[in-house]
Amino acid sequence: MINFDAIHKKPINSYAHTTGFTRMLNVIQQCDRIGSSYKLLEMILNVHNTNVSKNISNPYSVRMHKIMLRKALGYCTEKTIQDQANTLVQLGLLEKYRKENGEDGNFIFTLSEKPYESPYILLSEAEYYFLEVYQPEERRDIGKVFKVLKDASKLLGGQYVQLLYQARTQEETDRVLADYIDALRQKVEAEGIVLDGKRKSCSKERIILEGKQKSCAKKGSDLGIKESSEEAKKAFLEFIKGSNSDEYE
Repeated sequence: MINFDAIHKKPINSYAHTTGFTRMLNVIQQCDRIGSSYKLLEMILNVHNTNVSKNISNPYSVRMHKIMLRKALGYCTEKTIQDQANTLVQLGLLEKYRKENGEDGNFIFTLSEKPYESPYILLSEAEYYFLEVYQPEERRDIGKVFKVLKDASKLLGGQYVQLLYQARTQEETDRVLADYIDALRQKVEAEGIVLDGKRKSCSKERIILEGKQKSCAKKGSDLGIKESSEEAKKAFLEFIKGSNSDEYE
């Protein structure tokens, strides 16, 4: 089960710890927006794990030889590495990167300590939630659903990223995500695809938030978002507050 609650719990290490080492949370692995930058992120995490094992004071700062990187990434150009690193910075998985000793130097990447707060990661998780909850009545329509979701995420993503950045509380963040899920549903149904499948209702106890949670976003002006449909909002809140998987612990 997709576990939004795992994002909000915010594990000690941003990518979760297993026996002192770091692995990527499923919510990050599932983010298709990473694209071709995925291998670079894996390599950075491997060096990070080495830093942790050696008790280096700042394991989040990762130095990598540019020639080794180019070979490992298919004999690519330095521009390709920079483009992939820029993608990881945009997604909030890297804080920053730079070249050591100027343009001729090796790469130094700084891992983000809070990638689960990235609006892009949250939107990706919302899309997986949608696919789990809503299924087309006609199984042959699943391919159409994928295409509509892909197009809709490109069309709507920028708007909802900004709304997530503006959200100041967890409640506002949840409202934005619920609204996004409802917008995806409307896009799919507008194509004449009939969706079926309702989540079983959760007990009242399961949907109560446990403690106050920080927003995933920066402080900003009042939100200008419309109210989500009550059905979508209720289903979404039940989902994120009712999931008790220990997958990430």
